[in-house]
Amino acid sequence: MSDIHLKYIDRVHVKVVAEPSTIMELSDQFTFYAEGYKFNPKYRARMWDGKIRLINNLAGTCYAGLTQRIKKFCDSRGYSFSFDDELLYENISEFELEQFIKSLGIPEKYQSRDYQFDSILKCLRSTRRTLVSPTSSGKSFMI
Repeated sequence: MSDIHLKYIDRVHVKVVAEPSTIMELSDQFTFYAEGYKFNPKYRARMWDGKIRLINNLAGTCYAGLTQRIKKFCDSRGYSFSFDDELLYENISEFELEQFIKSLGIPEKYQSRDYQFDSILKCLRSTRRTLVSPTSSGKSFMI
């Protein structure tokens, strides 16, 4: 068995199956201080330490979107890594996406930009993604 295995729970969460010490190490890696935590009333009342933890030590769960970052963590530390098949990315080629865009019959004056094409491709491959896109960047085309 691998050192760290991610077990599919639902579209949002996965369970980290590993030794408790490895989960603690992983949790420490994915913990950071919240912005302005010193001014938070809970921090001032000593009810909260000001840290945001992306991995729950008690339940051993984390967000499914962290799968790639956990893999990078395992590669850097020399841990073996495995995950359930439900977490695999779709294998959609750029050619298939180009053909699909052409089949939509979009007028010639509306051409896709490279960042729009990359965003659409990433969304289709991961089936779940949050994009930050500025005003007038063609969000309607991407949708």
